[in-house]
Amino acid sequence: QEVHARHILFAVTDSKQDASVKAKAEGLLKRLQAGEDFPKLAKQYGSDGTKDTGGDLGWFGRGAMVPEFENAVFAQKSGDPASVIKTQFGYHIVQTLETRQARNFIKFMDGLLKSAVVRVRINVHDPFEAIRLNGAPTPPAA
Repeated sequence: QEVHARHILFAVTDSKQDASVKAKAEGLLKRLQAGEDFPKLAKQYGSDGTKDTGGDLGWFGRGAMVPEFENAVFAQKSGDPASVIKTQFGYHIVQTLETRQARNFIKFMDGLLKSAVVRVRINVHDPFEAIRLNGAPTPPAA
């Protein structure tokens, strides 16, 4: 399973700031729930590189994010209101936009290759053919 999500990170650089940063994140969440634009607020308040893309994280699967973040995003249904979660980086307002089932490409290709029927339909040039035709001894088998 993969999700397309976005977030706004409120970084906590000092444990003394924890309560005030959490309050700031919860205040912004209320604004989002009142209908303000998520990408606009992400650009204004985000503290990581995703702020330039409105907090968009794109598509990702399990194992790509820290467990607390991943669990929250995968637990949300697409389009559910955003929520505040805490990770080692600080407080995030997260929202799941879409979910999809993704194929395991390597497993898929392995299955195709294992079940493939291979037929050689062209003549393959034997580089030693001229030597054998001229009476030279054939090379020993390896």
